[in-house]
Amino acid sequence: MIRELVPSDLMKLQGSNDWKRSIVSAYNQDSGMSPEDAKIAFLKIVYRWPTFGSAFFEVKQTTEPNYPEMLLIAINKHGVSLIHPQNKVEFKGFYRRCF
Repeated sequence: MIRELVPSDLMKLQGSNDWKRSIVSAYNQDSGMSPEDAKIAFLKIVYRWPTFGSAFFEVKQTTEPNYPEMLLIAINKHGVSLIHPQNKVEFKGFYRRCF
């Protein structure tokens, strides 16, 4: 079940038992939180992520030999990002200040 909850690229960071302990600990810490407070706490975290609010598109690129053939393009209010589809690392970001 742990493999269904934790993304595969993060599973490498610690063992299954450590993930279970971390998840149970976080769950117990927030168990008294109301649904509304939980939503607000969640949004306060993900709002800081650079891809928050993005629309994602899988595209095939043919011009840059250093990039994989398939890429993710993330578009949001700050700009456009090119992202590796497996490890989710951003290759290049084109942000509003660059346009």
